[in-house]
Amino acid sequence: MKLQAFKNSLILSIFVHIVFILIFILFSSIIKPYNYFQINLVNGTLSSIHFQFKSKGKSNSISNQETNSEIGSESMQDEILRIQKSIPYPKSALQRGLESDCEWLVTVAENGILENVETTRKCRYEIFNSAFKNIVHQWKFQLPAGTKIRIPVSFRIVDKNE
Repeated sequence: MKLQAFKNSLILSIFVHIVFILIFILFSSIIKPYNYFQINLVNGTLSSIHFQFKSKGKSNSISNQETNSEIGSESMQDEILRIQKSIPYPKSALQRGLESDCEWLVTVAENGILENVETTRKCRYEIFNSAFKNIVHQWKFQLPAGTKIRIPVSFRIVDKNE
C-alpha cells in the first residue's frame, strides 16, 4: 500500500513538473519581460545602467546615459574627476593618519554654481567633509542647471614606497 502511494505521488509530481516546464516554455517564447539588463559599476565613477525591452518584435532601449545625452556622461565624469583631484588632503588628517570614504550628491544651479549638497555617505571625520565643502562651494560647474551628480571621494594615505 505504501509503495503504491509513493508511486502515485511520484507520477503526480513528474506530471506537475512537466506541465510547469511546458507552460514556462510556451509563455517565455510569447512574453519576454526583458532581454537585456546590465549594470556597470566602476570604482570612483558614476554607475551605468542599461535596460532593453522587447515587445511585438520591436526593441526599446532605455539607459541613463541616453537620458543624459544632452549632458554627456563623459563631461560629467570629467567634472567629477576634476573636483576629486582638486580636494586637498587636510594636513592635520595626514599628520594623524586619518582616512575615510565619503560621498555627496550635488545639485547644480544656474550659472554653474552649487545649488545643494547632500551627504550620501558620511565621512568618518568631519575634517574631510569640510575639505570637500570648501572646494564645492566655490566650484564653477560645467554642467546644465538642475544636474545632480554623485561625487565619491576616498581619502586614503598612499605610501609611495609600496
